[in-house]
Amino acid sequence: MSDGGEQRPEGRLLEEAMARKGVKAPWVAERAGLSDNWVRFIVSGSQPVGRGIRAPVEAPADTLARLARVLDITPQQLVAAQRPDAAAELTVLLSHQPTSLRDKLEAIVNDPNCTNGARREAAAYLSVLDAAEQLVDGVEDTRRAS
Repeated sequence: MSDGGEQRPEGRLLEEAMARKGVKAPWVAERAGLSDNWVRFIVSGSQPVGRGIRAPVEAPADTLARLARVLDITPQQLVAAQRPDAAAELTVLLSHQPTSLRDKLEAIVNDPNCTNGARREAAAYLSVLDAAEQLVDGVEDTRRAS
């Protein structure tokens, strides 16, 4: 344990991406399904473990990949930040990225890493989407019948 922690390259990358997007840790945390504090610890490179004592923090590859996806960080940027493991995880995440709005909403509803609030909100939007599709189908049926 140490009395401080130096910001890691991936922390600087996250901090720069957050500044570029004009967002703070709570916004990123909500979208990545993490706590605000955990995001802050990852960005700073350390976490408090006792009175005046901080321990170094290195984000797990999958966690860093989720943060990178939220902040539009590329796998190449993660490699440049000395995290090829997270770059590989991000590549997998991006390759499984849903394409339709319905797919994206269903992915949120079914993602245990998303907050309950985000999952409930996505489920509500899915209900609205279902109702809209029923309306469109009804209008199209009426047009075909006339």
